[in-house]
Amino acid sequence: ARLKRAGLRQLHRAVDVAMSEAGAASPERCTTGARLVCVRRAPKDSETPGKCLAWRTSKEPVKCPRKLPDWGSARTYTAQASGVGRLLVGTPPPAALDPDHPPEPDKIDDAGLTVLVLSGTEPGAKRQLAGTAADACDEGLSPGCVGAALRARVAQGYGVWVVTALMEFNGKYVTDVTPDKRVLGQIQTHVQGLKLVGRGDAKRYQGVDFKVGRQRQLRGEDRARSTVAYSGVRPVLIIALTRDPKQGRRFTSALVEKLRADPTIQPGEMPANQTVHSVELAPLGVPGVTLGAPTKVQRGSGDSALDPLAWSEFRLMNAQSAQSGALAEVQCGNLGKAWLTAPISVIDGVAFDDHLTWSITAEGPKAMENLPDRVGQAKVGASSDDLQVFTSCAPLGLRAAPWTLQYRIMRHVTVDAESAKTQWWHEQSAPNAFEMPEKVFGLEEVVLTVLNDAVGKPVEVGRLAVCVRRVE
Repeated sequence: ARLKRAGLRQLHRAVDVAMSEAGAASPERCTTGARLVCVRRAPKDSETPGKCLAWRTSKEPVKCPRKLPDWGSARTYTAQASGVGRLLVGTPPPAALDPDHPPEPDKIDDAGLTVLVLSGTEPGAKRQLAGTAADACDEGLSPGCVGAALRARVAQGYGVWVVTALMEFNGKYVTDVTPDKRVLGQIQTHVQGLKLVGRGDAKRYQGVDFKVGRQRQLRGEDRARSTVAYSGVRPVLIIALTRDPKQGRRFTSALVEKLRADPTIQPGEMPANQTVHSVELAPLGVPGVTLGAPTKVQRGSGDSALDPLAWSEFRLMNAQSAQSGALAEVQCGNLGKAWLTAPISVIDGVAFDDHLTWSITAEGPKAMENLPDRVGQAKVGASSDDLQVFTSCAPLGLRAAPWTLQYRIMRHVTVDAESAKTQWWHEQSAPNAFEMPEKVFGLEEVVLTVLNDAVGKPVEVGRLAVCVRRVE
């Protein structure tokens, strides 16, 4: 495979500069090539004796040469398969540590910021997610492997960012089908459609010379794979991982800016905003919230006004906003009842992706000890701009020590299904590994695997503590 040599060199330079601007240390460059190893063959008495039925990628060591190769040369990229899946999965800790045989270090864990530069995902490997990330990646860098491994890294506290850059290409790409005239015709029809788009009003792919050549069986393999001669554009897939969300966002923003500004990277006459894209998969650019100091009110939204005597016996003695929420100190008699309302403010400075929707709910009351029934309730206003809690003092009983009631503010995030269909990672995702060489095979699967898992759990973003002391 041959991407434009000057553009590939510039891409690596852009990665270096972006890492520097993000405050990362000088990068150590490594290659992650692997071989395909047959682990099960057809029996001798079968129709295809000796044919490989199952395989895995070899466990080659990650090589980090002191003398760097030419990153723009196709000779640098000659491995039979990718070992990135094994790098992403890492080495599981042993059941018992042996000081004489320490476990292999986890290079991603050892690094502050890891950047993976890939030609995409591999065809012909496991598409569906397996039981573990290691299982999914055993046969190569499939979309299922990448999604499962990134999901596991997010569970370990990593942030994940994905960047793609379309670049000029002239060479051969690998498919997961054997040579077939119908398949080749399908590819040619698709590429011909790209030419028409490039000549149309949208000016997409303008100036890009698309051609499809011969399809050949991939040598030295038993698997159903072939290469197709092709010139046009191919995507480079870049994945960044770090436990520091601010550093990850700085790096991604700087990299996108550098790639879009470099004319040697842009294919043909395509606008830069059509060739370079990015998305944050974790920890998600969803706004946080702060709580203002609570105030006492006679009714909650949608509720009838409280009895004036009950409301008068509920006295708010102190109210303040704190770093992790808000605090209200209350004294009340046996009849005391009231609503407390605390304004909810969105924290600025975090971009909110439009394929995500978020909402705020409230939970409580809860306490260190068992609460009597009918003490209170919590809800969020219809416009999500205030937290409302109701407290009734009568069930709490008379005692010297106050009750501390806790109300939790929970943030819920969901992927908007309709908006997701308009995102660049949906449009640039290929459903198979042979027909659409200008797209990333299974990109949408990778993105949604991580996003759907990341948004599946509500997160506490604040807490209101109501300290209630019963008095006569």
